[in-house]
Amino acid sequence: MTESKGVFRRYTDLASLLHMLRRDAITLLRPDTWDDRNDRLLMETYAERMGMKTLLALCLTSRGETYHHWKIFTDRNNGVCVHFRRQELKRDMHAANVRLEKVRYLKLHELDEPYTIAQLPFLKRFGYGDEGEYRAVYESKDKERRLKQVPIGPNTIERVTLNPWMAGSVFDAVREVIEDQRGDAHFTVEHSSLIDNRRWRTFAEEYKRPQPKDA
Repeated sequence: MTESKGVFRRYTDLASLLHMLRRDAITLLRPDTWDDRNDRLLMETYAERMGMKTLLALCLTSRGETYHHWKIFTDRNNGVCVHFRRQELKRDMHAANVRLEKVRYLKLHELDEPYTIAQLPFLKRFGYGDEGEYRAVYESKDKERRLKQVPIGPNTIERVTLNPWMAGSVFDAVREVIEDQRGDAHFTVEHSSLIDNRRWRTFAEEYKRPQPKDA
């Protein structure tokens, strides 16, 4: 799948989005609750080897909208996708001493190759490759922290997309709530049409009509 050059996407829930807008910050958390045990193990190994008291992370994707992203990384009722302007988010992360790098997906035979300790937080099994992940990582040897809030500028968010299962009437109400929380930020709020698209319906309608017989 084609990688987006202009944005990073963060699939999350409505509460996290509202918290982000209220704080003007995005939150990095500990990876010890991640579902992928292999991923957790590499993060733990890196932290131990480097003597880190704190290792926090945030997952983003460079890929376009997919059903997979909505189903795996959000829930049916409250899922949202935040589109961050790529360069602005890189700037915000750099200012907060956060590493933001592309994840490399490895097949098992590639584990025989040598990797540096610094690469460990950005290695993942090949079966997860459809995610197209970029990972933000914050580390500290001095202080133990359970989270880190990275301030984001008013132009970092490009738009917000609400999940495709949300009813139209609910979308209108939720959009108003989000817009009320925007503050100085400038972004649009959209409703995903992934599972119910107008152009797709028009395409189907064309084939419902009787077709002229071949001459």
